[in-house]
Amino acid sequence: AVVSTQSTGVDHFFILDNESTDDVYSVLLPYIEKQLVTYVPWKDSTYIDAQFHSVLNTQQKGMAYALSLYGCKSNWTALIDDDEFLLPKRNKTLKQILKDYTP
Repeated sequence: AVVSTQSTGVDHFFILDNESTDDVYSVLLPYIEKQLVTYVPWKDSTYIDAQFHSVLNTQQKGMAYALSLYGCKSNWTALIDDDEFLLPKRNKTLKQILKDYTP
């Protein structure tokens, strides 16, 4: 997913590893060394949304955690699973598409 998504114009990936058992770190190590990926081991924990007083599911907690750490470090952030891809149409990169929406 890193290689295919990088070709669309993504500058950096923040990967949250939710206690995977398939050695994701070793697979990502070449990209970590090139400073293309920031790898974050993440252990799921109970999180209660203070505003809505609701318990968030694992994916929601991961997204909230990622945004709290890295949301302010980029102009645009996409929260996608490892089996999802961003594929712009008409040979455009994501940067070209988002340029029209960037203040």
